[in-house]
Amino acid sequence: MFAKKRNADSIRSNRHPQDTRTLHPKTEKILRPKNPHVQKAKRVAKTALRLFLGMQFYERLLMFRHLGYWPHILHPRSFNEKTAYRKMYAWKNVPPQLADKWAVRAWVARTVGEKYLNEVYGVYDRAEDIDFSKLPETFVLKATHGSAMNILVCNREGFDEAATREKCRKFLATTYGWLCNELWYASIPHRIIAEKYLSQPGKALPDDYRCFVFDGHMNHAEVDCNRKTPHITNTTMSRDWKLLPFAQYLPCDSDLPKPPCWEEMVEVAEKLGAGFDFVRVDLYSPDGKSVIFGEMTFAHESGWSNFLPTSQDDFEVGKLWRIAAGLGQNNRIY
Repeated sequence: MFAKKRNADSIRSNRHPQDTRTLHPKTEKILRPKNPHVQKAKRVAKTALRLFLGMQFYERLLMFRHLGYWPHILHPRSFNEKTAYRKMYAWKNVPPQLADKWAVRAWVARTVGEKYLNEVYGVYDRAEDIDFSKLPETFVLKATHGSAMNILVCNREGFDEAATREKCRKFLATTYGWLCNELWYASIPHRIIAEKYLSQPGKALPDDYRCFVFDGHMNHAEVDCNRKTPHITNTTMSRDWKLLPFAQYLPCDSDLPKPPCWEEMVEVAEKLGAGFDFVRVDLYSPDGKSVIFGEMTFAHESGWSNFLPTSQDDFEVGKLWRIAAGLGQNNRIY
């Protein structure tokens, strides 16, 4: 049975009475169930807008809409501006194989070892090639060539094989990266990967440790806990596990316990992030003992991520990102 989506009203009404946290308006929008027809209309509108405005102005307009300030991309100062700089001027320097959820596994195995890789049941070029009878009771299907194209199967009760296969067809037909200007995805082969469903006791999904690595040094991590539950949290912790005063959209957990393998997580993230001016390394530790690699991301939230409570933190984090020498307008795309 697929994990059910909860809307903001459900999350609000199912909270413990003593839970006084409030959702950011953008969080409510993110958590609201998506109407496929509305989503298709938005994609069509964005496509037309990008074609009409061009890549540069389209990017600035979206950043202004999400962040509330007009960005300076050519001479970036904030973290989001530097993300946009990478997308506009340095996208050719992003290795596509490291954004590829299948190909990156070879890099991880060489760099930190195979023990950090999740178990894979199969890799498929076509939806018709997926033999569901050979997959276990629980599993995850992911498109290897983009983001937010996942299917979580936590048990087979009510499992709709035809609908799942059709969804995989749509994933494979999707060219990710054009509407968000992350052009390094264009050369990644379209495939579906079936992985082990990582379960964490008492939680629908394991806590997600999104480690921000600058020049091989992990500065902080966004920790997403209790995902797909009424008590979802997004907490920013420093390298030495101290609560930092900013987050993205969701309430934070000021009493978040330090995972037993935190030091190992830091070591793995820094080894994988070595050689890049910035990369986000996502890790899991569902049993509290082992560390499992998730993915490497070169454009966190596509450069459209709010810093709460104020945008000043966007500029403070931006100071950590020293853009590599030699990148510039020679890679500019219009």
